[in-house]
Amino acid sequence: EINRYCFVWATFLGAAIAVAKGTHIRVTVLIDRLGPAWRARADRLDGLVCLIAFAFVAWFGLVNVWAWRNQTFFTIPAIPQAVFSLAVPVGAILMSIYALRRLVSRPADQGGTPEA
Repeated sequence: EINRYCFVWATFLGAAIAVAKGTHIRVTVLIDRLGPAWRARADRLDGLVCLIAFAFVAWFGLVNVWAWRNQTFFTIPAIPQAVFSLAVPVGAILMSIYALRRLVSRPADQGGTPEA
């Protein structure tokens, strides 16, 4: 049971690191066919959509944590289930912060070149 929750934590923290480095999985088949001006616009729209999605996941993750705040496990009764459920909002908030930072720091006339 603990292994499963550690895996969830590692997944969400790893996803946040991928967003921070600009290496998170993307499907760019359509964006790659656009010209440079449209590519920059599509990249900004992509960043905005990602930010909204991450914020959505963070909000409902927090709702889930609040719902589980008084529940405990049978195997480890000293730790509330909310501790393990926190992986979702924490990871999503970190992804939102990194997506917002990337969206704000990228000039509108430049394309989707990730920062080093």
